[in-house]
Amino acid sequence: MRIEIYLSQAPMPKSFPYSMNKQHNITIKPFNINAYSGIRGEQYSDLGPSEIVYLANPKGGYIFFLSTYYEDVDKKKELEEVLNQILSTFKFIP
Repeated sequence: MRIEIYLSQAPMPKSFPYSMNKQHNITIKPFNINAYSGIRGEQYSDLGPSEIVYLANPKGGYIFFLSTYYEDVDKKKELEEVLNQILSTFKFIP
């Protein structure tokens, strides 16, 4: 299991594909935390299932959190708790 974090200056995406073979992703929902807004949903890749969070930076760009649990369902809840802890304390640097 792992959590990756990426920062981008590009405009934040409004959606992302569920998998390479399935572009439509019904798991995406609006997400708000610490006065930031974004989207949160699931994605499936060669690495296995992942939870993805995009948060818009008020000054432009976005941050992207990728939480992959490699088909280990027992670790999914644990990893989700860690991701939620990271998100609850996250702040963009002014």
